[in-house]
Amino acid sequence: MSAAKLYNLDYLKELAAGDNTFMLEMINYFVANSPQVLEQMDTLVKNKDWAMLREVIHKFTPNMNLIGLKSAINEANNLEILAENRKDPDKIPVLVGFIREKVEIVIAQLKEDFDI
Repeated sequence: MSAAKLYNLDYLKELAAGDNTFMLEMINYFVANSPQVLEQMDTLVKNKDWAMLREVIHKFTPNMNLIGLKSAINEANNLEILAENRKDPDKIPVLVGFIREKVEIVIAQLKEDFDI
């Protein structure tokens, strides 16, 4: 028995309006580009570059939304707010770690489900 899916493609299906090629391109894009985003976020946390971290997560959140990664959207929004306000900096690495974990699981699930 496989683990529950952390993604939900309903929104992407709605956007694709039956265009399976577009859907697969978006899924492939998420799988291919997310690891670099995660690495960039880790580097920015190490460098305490909160302004750039806010930009990166702000641009990445729509990708998570598109793939239906609902379990990490709240954390991404919280991370963006914390990075922007530079408050509670000790919470930032925890949120980045949580997002990384969820995104990595979704990448693995998408690779398996779509033979990527």
